[in-house]
Amino acid sequence: FARLAPLVAAAAGHGDGAAAAIVQHSALALAELVAGVARALDLQTPALCARGGALEHIPLLRDGLESALAERLAGARLQHPLGDACEGALALAAARSTIAPSSGTEPGNRP
Repeated sequence: FARLAPLVAAAAGHGDGAAAAIVQHSALALAELVAGVARALDLQTPALCARGGALEHIPLLRDGLESALAERLAGARLQHPLGDACEGALALAAARSTIAPSSGTEPGNRP
């Protein structure tokens, strides 16, 4: 899908109904996934840091995801991440650890 995404997005942007339906279907599938995880974890108002080329470069997909989330999980919100995945994992590990983190492990603090 990744190689075709820019072509599908461009076609959708030019009014191609089938391409727009593909993008919308993808947005709905992502929203269903997020809503399912949120329900399983009992998260009422989760912050979602959605990353990846498609969400960053295809506004129709991002907008569709936001709209679908609003319908399925009203408290969810997309937000810009404070760091990358590694920084997030380190922050989560530090929050659950009894060992004090050393300087530079907090999200956004890179050497």
